[in-house]
Amino acid sequence: MATAEHGEVLAYTPHRLPYKLLQVPFTITNSDHEAAMYSVYFTVEFGDGAARTSFRRVVTSGGLKPHRTMATQATIGGVSSQPPGAVRITITDVQKRSHSDVTS
Repeated sequence: MATAEHGEVLAYTPHRLPYKLLQVPFTITNSDHEAAMYSVYFTVEFGDGAARTSFRRVVTSGGLKPHRTMATQATIGGVSSQPPGAVRITITDVQKRSHSDVTS
């Protein structure tokens, strides 16, 4: 599991799906007092050392109300040909924009 933004964003263990897909589940919790939009940038890495392959993706939320949690997921294709070994999820950046940030 990966975490960011003081625990507001959590990435969970990915699941392999048919058709060379990998699904990465996330939860995003808005701990502020006003609605916010989130963009979560993350990297998925397969394998170790020289055989490592990575994918960079982003998952977004609409206006998430205060003190609410939403579940979402990102699906990555073409993963069956990736090197064997551990799959590692790293959240590289979280951009959070509140309603007041959007209107100013």
